Amino acid sequence: MTFCTPSDVTPRQTCTLVAGFIFVLIACIAAPRALCFLPAVYSCGTILFLWCKTRTRPVFDKGLILWLGGILLLSGISAIWAIDPAFALERTMKTAGLFLSCYAIVLMARNIPLNAAKKDILAAFMVLLCGVAAIVIFIEYKTEFFITSHFIDINDSQTRRGITSGFILNRSLVYLVLLCLPTVLMLYLSGLNGKTKILLGSFLACGLLLALACTKSQTAQIATIVAIATLLYPAHKKLARQAMMAGILALMVAMPFMIKPAYEQYLKTEMVHKPAKLVREASVVHRLEVWDFIAGKIWEKPFLGHGTEATRFLKSEKRMEHMNATTVLHPHNIFLQIWIEFGIAGITLAGMFVVWLIRKLDDMPKFCQKYYSVLLVTVLCVTSIGYGMWQSWQIGMVFSLIGFSMMVVRLYGPRST
Repeated sequence: MTFCTPSDVTPRQTCTLVAGFIFVLIACIAAPRALCFLPAVYSCGTILFLWCKTRTRPVFDKGLILWLGGILLLSGISAIWAIDPAFALERTMKTAGLFLSCYAIVLMARNIPLNAAKKDILAAFMVLLCGVAAIVIFIEYKTEFFITSHFIDINDSQTRRGITSGFILNRSLVYLVLLCLPTVLMLYLSGLNGKTKILLGSFLACGLLLALACTKSQTAQIATIVAIATLLYPAHKKLARQAMMAGILALMVAMPFMIKPAYEQYLKTEMVHKPAKLVREASVVHRLEVWDFIAGKIWEKPFLGHGTEATRFLKSEKRMEHMNATTVLHPHNIFLQIWIEFGIAGITLAGMFVVWLIRKLDDMPKFCQKYYSVLLVTVLCVTSIGYGMWQSWQIGMVFSLIGFSMMVVRLYGPRST
């Protein structure tokens, strides 16, 4: 059962809807913060159009709804023991609204009709747009952000510092790297001939490599390496997926125990005083110092944690040497953030969620098992080394990637023919 049958919506209308969503996703490369609302707004408009066209109800993914509800419930309950209960409840309410709006993306992707005119042209168009976006980012780095400086007030010292350091495009490139995953799948499943696929794929790869070579975003660079490595992993085999699941679960549980030994060992090396360029730009010592601080605080409340967004309220007994601060805003690691906010209860729920996600792959075609494994591991990589898990743009990005991936599979996969 789907939202509507292919006969209810013409192939041209379907093509227009998909093309519109592609434009929205590409536009968000220029403004990643728009990911928290723009794809959701477009999806709500699409759902409304389909309802007006067919007057039939959409099909909901009840399992995902229950999991999202469970996450919100734990977040809300944590206000009871949170350092700042009012802030924890406020964050929970904002996240609830974000989940609700972003779920529209998944709902649209799940129910949009399967027929589409000129699907191959859509695939080529998406690849070209991503390739051009990568080249524009490369040009921005090489011209010291010539285009960006025309849209942002560079007289502000903080903004100027963000432009000259390159940090202003970090989110854009991280998002582009992740967006390239469903884009490559789209190209692979399309009916374009082999030479055209190679030509388009080479254009995208060259543009992305140029941007990655110039960026200071080690998150984007590492995510690319992890995506390629996971692609080579035989995730289409059940035993391999089970091993992958065991590895993720082990990392989730062991993370707080691993940090202090790793940090102490790093402090003994010469890289602390004379770090290589890559190590310095990646702020390895700063990240390890933050993680060590968070890991230490975890054991103060190991069972239930300190509550939602507790990190910003925790203080170090002495000023952190490399961070030159007594507080940090985010743990910059999703596993440590779950531990510090919800303790063993939270990491148990997160582990069950991972098991649920990976087991859902068992009934999917082999190419889906492979693709969604790559997507899952790469997203976990991004959330394990940068940003905070409650950031609105990042939540919107994950929902957008899931929704677009579902749309690609349904439009181009074997089951949609």
